[in-house]
Amino acid sequence: AHPFLESRFDGNPILEITAVLFALNFLAGIALIPLGYFVCRRLDLRPGPAWAVTAGLVLSATVWNYVHSGASYNPGLALNLAGQLLLLDSLRRGARWGWRAVCAGVLLALSTAIWFPYILSLPAAFLIGWFRPQPPPARDRLRILAVAAAATAGAGLLVFAAGAWENGISSLPLLHHWISNSAHGVQQSRQFVRLPTG
Repeated sequence: AHPFLESRFDGNPILEITAVLFALNFLAGIALIPLGYFVCRRLDLRPGPAWAVTAGLVLSATVWNYVHSGASYNPGLALNLAGQLLLLDSLRRGARWGWRAVCAGVLLALSTAIWFPYILSLPAAFLIGWFRPQPPPARDRLRILAVAAAATAGAGLLVFAAGAWENGISSLPLLHHWISNSAHGVQQSRQFVRLPTG
């Protein structure tokens, strides 16, 4: 435990962890402002419309409702936008794109590791790179996006493999049990009931 947190919360580890999660979520909410703006600018939006889109993002229900909580939505969204920003940046800079594409892929994988439904945004993240204004030639775009997609898949597999290893998963039945326990008691056969809450 950190001495500052220990003094504030009388050594209660649950309160200390909760305070750290609240702080991380708040910082992620603040980071969404420049990230949203710069993604819009990389897409060649003028400053006025870029600020309007950023305001719409920051004032959305997800950000507004969860910026003061310890939930994983905003940190995952911040990592997702940071990955998109690096991906768009790698498509702008031409010759020195390699590390940006790999870092973009890692950030996109980490956003999915923080909140798995962000995996559904990955096709859009890669398509935004394909259709960006003033793109490099198609062959270069394909190479950059393939590197980013491979980095996303590789980093994602490493994160989930580390989680499986940490939980002692050593067989397919144990893996199935581990995955099905992530439903927190919600029956998979009742998928329509899960629709409103994800």
